[in-house]
Amino acid sequence: MKAYSIIIFFLVCQFAFADSPLTSTYFADAYKNEKIVQYAQDQKGVINRKILKYLSSSNNSIALKLACINALSWDMNGHSNAPIFLKTILKKNKCSSEEEFVSKGKANDLLCYAYILALDNYHDVSKAKIIAQIAQSKAPLSYSVNIISALITAQSLFDSDWCILYTVCDNIRSNSSLENDFSDKAKDIIFEYLDLYSSYCE
Repeated sequence: MKAYSIIIFFLVCQFAFADSPLTSTYFADAYKNEKIVQYAQDQKGVINRKILKYLSSSNNSIALKLACINALSWDMNGHSNAPIFLKTILKKNKCSSEEEFVSKGKANDLLCYAYILALDNYHDVSKAKIIAQIAQSKAPLSYSVNIISALITAQSLFDSDWCILYTVCDNIRSNSSLENDFSDKAKDIIFEYLDLYSSYCE
């Protein structure tokens, strides 16, 4: 009976963590009353001209842009959104290559690209992580930029260290110097999942 209980406990734990930081934090629900987010939710994971125009506009908030990307989600059946977004953003920034864009691009554009790239292939976020960290260095006080960068970093730690995974994101939550440019409800959605990992730091 004891052995059986241990097996059940193990299976429950495995099920609880079957998803990952990028696939289990659907914070678009916090912005579900926004028309652009509603529209993105209806696109079945495929970016299109209207969303590209919204994401590439400097007039729209970074939080809503991220919510749109989150609404597109990660189940794209092999469809890649990042190359399509990159083509648009290169033109906007008058860059001839991805390398030039990563070097000269603005924080919000870089973060959107990194987030789309990470959702395109959440099994390998190494490139997205680097670009997100560059975005973070260019907008060090934006909660939106910091938390998405942290989520991508957390994704990279999913198969290695769950305590560090949790700490990377919790450090953003506890940083009172950051600009509060992200919905409190969106934060709650993200940390409802991430707090599952806190016990691995005890």
